[in-house]
Amino acid sequence: MVSQSEKAFVMEIGEGDNFAEMYTVDVQDYQNLKETEDRATDVLLCLDSTLDTVSTIKDMYRRAVFEPDAPSEEHMEDEILFALKEKERDIAYSRQKVLSLLSKAQNTRALVGLASTLFTYPTSNSLGFIAS
Repeated sequence: MVSQSEKAFVMEIGEGDNFAEMYTVDVQDYQNLKETEDRATDVLLCLDSTLDTVSTIKDMYRRAVFEPDAPSEEHMEDEILFALKEKERDIAYSRQKVLSLLSKAQNTRALVGLASTLFTYPTSNSLGFIAS
């Protein structure tokens, strides 16, 4: 059984004096958010590495296939270069989504940490803590 001091109650405020929903947040939720942050950071590292690899392959292929003295190398493109550029865009898009998830997890974890800190103090100290 988890003691009351290890839990925080978070309420979503609705219109007027109504509370839309009430959530219970405990230490396990905080740890789950930290694990999500760690996994997102690992995924970002993998995506960055993959993007570097695809970019290198694309550049090496372009240099090997198209002669260096070609008049307009930027306009010369075949199916392989097209596919590599498309993969670069896909990886960059995935990276943005992971960054967004990471930001949400960090902000939520900070909010959970603040809520649990506020609930460990008596009510008058909590209001003083919020003000500072």
